[in-house]
Amino acid sequence: MSVQVAAPGSTGLGPERLSPEELVRQTRQVVQGLEALRAEHHGLAGHLAEALEGQGPVAGWEMLEEKQQVVSHSLEAIELGLGEAQVLLALSAHMGTLEAEKQRLRAQARRLAQENVWLREELEETQRRLRASEEAVAQLEEEKHHLEFLGQLRQYDPSPESQVPQAGQGGMGAAPFTEPDSPPTLLRVHP
Repeated sequence: MSVQVAAPGSTGLGPERLSPEELVRQTRQVVQGLEALRAEHHGLAGHLAEALEGQGPVAGWEMLEEKQQVVSHSLEAIELGLGEAQVLLALSAHMGTLEAEKQRLRAQARRLAQENVWLREELEETQRRLRASEEAVAQLEEEKHHLEFLGQLRQYDPSPESQVPQAGQGGMGAAPFTEPDSPPTLLRVHP
């Protein structure tokens, strides 16, 4: 039995085109047939060997010897066919394993790509929050320096209540002229 296989889309080697699964199924059937044929040939070879041992050189001896050579040659061809079929099945199993591994690696690559996108988004969000925090810290430090500066000014400037003369104390008894919109610092400098 001879099976010709052609790649999809090619002109082909013969009338049949088999899928890889069909090829494996038919190869397994051929292996079973070859194993049965091998067992039958081993039985024939054993019977021929017994017949040749039991007889000496007689008239049919050459014919038995020729039959034994044909059976031996057939056994070699059967063994070769079985070996090739086993290689084909092992290759098919290996290709199946490789295909499964390829699919697993593709799925892993997709998962890693998704994780990478997620990590990039997380990094962007974290960087945005860091910039916002740094801006808030800078603003708070500026406010702190401003408040420290105001605190130092208050320390060196006398309080406004001590500068305003009380009624009946010294002078004309009138309160000094102050503008309502003038800052207290100006009032202290220009009473």
